[in-house]
Amino acid sequence: MKLIVINSRDYTCCYANYRARYLLGAGRGPQRPPKHFRLESLAASVPGAGLSGLAVNGERWSLVSVTPELGATRQRLLGKLLVANPLLQDPNFERSVVLVAAHDELSALGVVLNRATEVEVTDVLDGWERFVAAPSVVFEGGPVQPEAAICVARAQLDRKLDGFSPFMDSIGTLDVTRAPESFSGRLDGLRVFAGYAGWEAGQLESEVAEGAWFVCDALPGDPFVAQPDDLWTMVLRRQTGLLAAVALFPSDPSLN
Repeated sequence: MKLIVINSRDYTCCYANYRARYLLGAGRGPQRPPKHFRLESLAASVPGAGLSGLAVNGERWSLVSVTPELGATRQRLLGKLLVANPLLQDPNFERSVVLVAAHDELSALGVVLNRATEVEVTDVLDGWERFVAAPSVVFEGGPVQPEAAICVARAQLDRKLDGFSPFMDSIGTLDVTRAPESFSGRLDGLRVFAGYAGWEAGQLESEVAEGAWFVCDALPGDPFVAQPDDLWTMVLRRQTGLLAAVALFPSDPSLN
């Protein structure tokens, strides 16, 4: 297959929560059909978002670089962790930990931090292996637009770094269409996510209110942990009060 550079003017994507929502075992099924619109609409829905096309090793990928407006009060979940309630039955998010990378009055976007695949980053991106945190594989960022690569990095911000868009202190998205050498000595970790989790206006807030997600503070090392399968338990254990006890909830309550 020849390399294909995706043109943002004619590439149509889905940016909607078209996963089946089974909040707290309610089994509601899909909330609404997918909403289709062009990448320009996605850019408009995430203030300051930059979008560019990328084809790597013959595979069709689109790179999404998110640059949210920092400091806006409406982005109260920006940079937070969404820890799935153990009763959340949606298989896409069962015991998941989602890092919110963008949040405004129109939409929210995040990546699942604890869904490692067996695909090596070197199979899809050349020259970036020196920056990738172990395990050096691609992660399933979420069920929306799985052909999109979102790269999250931790940078040294002693001076301006072109191609890096922070959304939480030293954590942000990275433009990997640039030469890897331009980031030498400036990155302390990189993670590549295929796809993302997306919510429409008010949808994430509703799910939080319904108890589907616990909202927790993120630590700088959370997106780059060496044992991502343990992240759900690890984040809950460091909380206070009854929330810390949720970490002990059995994966199969019927066996308890």
